[in-house]
Amino acid sequence: AGKAAFTLINVDDTYRAYKGEAPSYKQPHRNLRLVSVGYLNTSAALARVDSKIEEIKDIKGRRVAGAFSAHKTCQSLASAILDNGGLTWMDVRVVPVPSVVPGVQALGEGRAEVNPCAATNMGVIREVDTKTPLRFLPVNTDKEAMERARKHFVGLKHGFYKKGSAEGMTEDMNLFTYDFYLLTHAGMSDEVVYTLVKSIWENLPEIQKTHSALKTWTKERMADADVTAPYHSGAVKFFKEVGVWTPEMEAAREKLLKG
Repeated sequence: AGKAAFTLINVDDTYRAYKGEAPSYKQPHRNLRLVSVGYLNTSAALARVDSKIEEIKDIKGRRVAGAFSAHKTCQSLASAILDNGGLTWMDVRVVPVPSVVPGVQALGEGRAEVNPCAATNMGVIREVDTKTPLRFLPVNTDKEAMERARKHFVGLKHGFYKKGSAEGMTEDMNLFTYDFYLLTHAGMSDEVVYTLVKSIWENLPEIQKTHSALKTWTKERMADADVTAPYHSGAVKFFKEVGVWTPEMEAAREKLLKG
């Protein structure tokens, strides 16, 4: 609507907003424009070590944090986790929580055995893990398993993480990853967007120091053909100047603009 200049939002929300997919959106928001692919977020199921749960399929019949009434992105990611393991919400006993932090706390308190939506390096995980050891559960990277997961959360990928790289990483494993986008609207001037993208590009080393998640905001990731909203023309101008804009990116942008 042009009421805000910029926002950070995940790839799945961007897709559903641009397309106008119910129930989250009542109409397409075709004025959304991509400025840059930003950082990567992670997501996976988290279990108590003493539960003996080691894989997603082991969740069946267990007490699982769910509903996420104030955090619908987490509910979508949790559904993706379950389907990745060949399960549905009917296969578990749901412990209602409003969001991810209470979900992790429910593990520590023993009310839940699994929280199916958690990210690495969360403060609450470090806090709970000191008293109640936790472990992440590896995602199934097989093509069919990932396709099932993407029905719930568009743009899901997977990344490899080493044992000990964060609390709960008890072994080498793959976790879900997904992009966060820097978005604006079609009415934002080319000059402003061009200047912003140029500033990010030239100052990434300093930006990356401000938060651990921003280490994954890299030049190689900023321009991509596999995106869910069209790039703003000001961003396209800059990416062409630095030689990273490709015919595949142009074709993807045109397809999105045409709907």
